[in-house]
Amino acid sequence: MSQANDASRLNNPLANFEAFGPAPVLSSENLADYQELLKQLVSSLKPRDFLEKILVKQIVDSTWELSRYSRHKILAVERRYRENEKKH
Repeated sequence: MSQANDASRLNNPLANFEAFGPAPVLSSENLADYQELLKQLVSSLKPRDFLEKILVKQIVDSTWELSRYSRHKILAVERRYRENEKKH
């Protein structure tokens, strides 16, 4: 790896996170929103080593997925409400 690449990775707080696998972002979701969440958590926690980066990635992925489940729960409740309104 060149020195320019090394410097770029040091200045990029999100460098090396792709090593932990793809973001759990569905085609109906916004990858930029996920990346912003990751960026904010990295900025807050400042992981110093590999293990801390793994933990940050797990927190971000879990937070992202919980947000998805919350959105879908709201949609399901609204859908059921509309279906019940149509029946009455």
